[in-house]
Amino acid sequence: MAKLKQAKVNFYPEQHAKIVAMAKANDSTISQFIREQINFNLSDEDIKKRYKKHNPNAHKKADPKLIYEIAKIGNNLNQVAKYINTQKNDVNTIQILESLVSIEKDLKSLV
Repeated sequence: MAKLKQAKVNFYPEQHAKIVAMAKANDSTISQFIREQINFNLSDEDIKKRYKKHNPNAHKKADPKLIYEIAKIGNNLNQVAKYINTQKNDVNTIQILESLVSIEKDLKSLV
């Protein structure tokens, strides 16, 4: 994909407010909205080649408490993994590894 070029455009405050409102009404960013308005001279194929449709709502913010708890779990798992790596011949190590794999699957299902 070719590197995008930037063009700076100045608007009067009233124009800017109107563009912001129109972008919000179309559920897009200001940049997306302006590009879509300018693209009327380009064919649909050119637009599809150049711009990947970005959904600004695709990444929802997660609960900070949930992130904190998951980080704590990850820290504990790292400590357990470090211990296991130092105890290579211990029979309990296999059981611990099986438990870790199970926990990992559970955590991945949360995402």
